[in-house]
Amino acid sequence: MLKIATKWDAVKLVLLSNRFKSFYWRSGAMITMGFLNLILASATDLQLNKYIVILLGLILAEITKFLNTAK
Repeated sequence: MLKIATKWDAVKLVLLSNRFKSFYWRSGAMITMGFLNLILASATDLQLNKYIVILLGLILAEITKFLNTAK
């Protein structure tokens, strides 16, 4: 059985788990895609459809997940 010294150690264990690391990568990919959409909308009037942004964000998330596991 794993002994945890304090509540903060438990929080640290959860936040550094593989599941949360995957969440961080995917969140970063979605934020990047949203930022790219904002730039494209501001630079030109060719704003991407929100469903395209979501799809591209998910694709980017899978690419970053692959890069994370490949290193």
